[in-house]
Amino acid sequence: MKDLDKRIGQKKERIKRKLLRLYKEQADEVFEGLMKMMIYYSIHIPEEIKKIPILRFSEKTCILITYGDTIKNKNKPLRRLSNFCMQHLRDIIESVHILPFHSYSSDKGFSIIDYKNVDPSLGDWNDVKAFSKEFKLMFDLVLTNCSQENEWFHQFLIGNPYFTDFFIAFDSEEEINEEYVKLIQRPRETPLLHKCKTGYGDKYVWTTFSKDQVDLNWKNPEVFLAMIDILLFYVQKGMKIVRLDAVSFLWKELGTECVNLPENHTVVQLMRDVLDVVSPDVNIITETNVSHKENIRYFGDGNNEAQMVYNFALPPLVLYTFLTEDAGLLTEWIRSLKGVSGIFFNFLDSHDGIMLNAVKGILDKEAIEFMGDKVMERGGRISYSSASNGKVPYELNTTWWNAVNGDPSTENMEIQIKKYLASRNIALVMKGVPGIYIHGLLGTTNDYPGLLDAMGQSIHDTDENRFINRKEYMEEELLKLLEDENLHIHHVFHNMCSLLRKRRGEKAFHPYGEQKIIDSNPQVVSLVRHDLDFKNSIVCLTNISSREQMVRLNLTDLEVNNNQLHDIITDVPVNTKKVKLEPFQFLWLKNSMID
Repeated sequence: MKDLDKRIGQKKERIKRKLLRLYKEQADEVFEGLMKMMIYYSIHIPEEIKKIPILRFSEKTCILITYGDTIKNKNKPLRRLSNFCMQHLRDIIESVHILPFHSYSSDKGFSIIDYKNVDPSLGDWNDVKAFSKEFKLMFDLVLTNCSQENEWFHQFLIGNPYFTDFFIAFDSEEEINEEYVKLIQRPRETPLLHKCKTGYGDKYVWTTFSKDQVDLNWKNPEVFLAMIDILLFYVQKGMKIVRLDAVSFLWKELGTECVNLPENHTVVQLMRDVLDVVSPDVNIITETNVSHKENIRYFGDGNNEAQMVYNFALPPLVLYTFLTEDAGLLTEWIRSLKGVSGIFFNFLDSHDGIMLNAVKGILDKEAIEFMGDKVMERGGRISYSSASNGKVPYELNTTWWNAVNGDPSTENMEIQIKKYLASRNIALVMKGVPGIYIHGLLGTTNDYPGLLDAMGQSIHDTDENRFINRKEYMEEELLKLLEDENLHIHHVFHNMCSLLRKRRGEKAFHPYGEQKIIDSNPQVVSLVRHDLDFKNSIVCLTNISSREQMVRLNLTDLEVNNNQLHDIITDVPVNTKKVKLEPFQFLWLKNSMID
């Protein structure tokens, strides 16, 4: 308890100030409730997992993103997923992000009925515990809304006074001025308010995402305490990284856009304080699909908010680069990332689509329309959101394979595989932690049967387009695909695994290490990575074009020891005075004198 008392002492006044900012005269009472909770969970979390890590991430850190039921067989899906990761990814992946695995009513897990259970169709907490012994697990904290089937909302509907203010409710739609409604930024075109019958009469509840996902009222401190309880419960169950889902929409204030309000940052800071007290080894990653400038604000001062944020600008910029075969814009954007106080989560695809908010202001309207047209040509979809200026493209719904290549049968497979791997390589070599969606690891193509099934069976969902990239495999089927050398999925999976395995062994890819852009060739993304001590360096060259390219390197200017370099990927020496790159070839060039 001495360590706990010390950590509480270090954070006590900071926590009080932040609670006062949010809850005014209720702050002292909230603090007492929070203290009891922190002490309770501290007692129930083993001491050995409370050590403060010197460096939270390393070059070995790579996070697999997957649903619990992506791979199925006769066993419970979570157990099957754990076994698949153990058998195929143990020496490649350090962490696994299991997308929401609780009982839910819509949005493929993000409309949660019971935050503290495991969906029985997936498994149970014992399966999660066993998984956590082999991999660091990331859980989602879905904190802006819950399912209309959640017990909290049921109690609200029957008129339980304790839950009266758990949700944002109005007596009529007219209570919100029409001009205020137009200001509100939302990622959906559905109505903002939905009518429901309660013990107090008809009410209109705030629903940012869908009718089934009712927004929680964070102005009520009981909501804050309930979510902290869930957060610490997840820590107790083995969570090492918490993903704060859609946190940019957390706090609501009429007369504003209701996105990225200062209170959001205060809540994230409080969660960081609580975790630093109870379990300092747990990391926060914020999922904030907003402009790049707003996104990086969730790093705070580098020590008080998220340790990691999603690099939402990266996927559309990489896609645009490969569609245009021009690296100029991507290169300049990477150059601009200097001075960021946290770690980027570098991903290219996810369970959602390719989000577009982050590149508004980086890519112009014509460039975004161009990408949308290409995705549609290749069988994808476009989802839209509502904004003050009307309907705007919000995300591109497609697998990464189809976004980059289109139909596997329409081009030379070898070229398609090279192009695909070259695009994935960008996220692997950039400064940060790579995140790989399981369908990106496999090279899955658009799942039209899954999309049609979602459209035909959905009751509450408004996100059917996203099911195009949520294919579920039977294990036997998947293993056959991975063994068939005539299929691109075989080559993608084995090449990706090889790259990730090599990456783990290179200190220059440490996420806290340095990164510098090399001015070389507009068709080549060129950068150099250094480890923390500048003892290990890797020059990373990616030809993003369908033509041969040449690059000249001045190793002295790059602070790289001027000896013979060799390509880590092929283990072949390279003449650095004039490097030739085949179409879509990429190289990791390392000093051959360094182990």
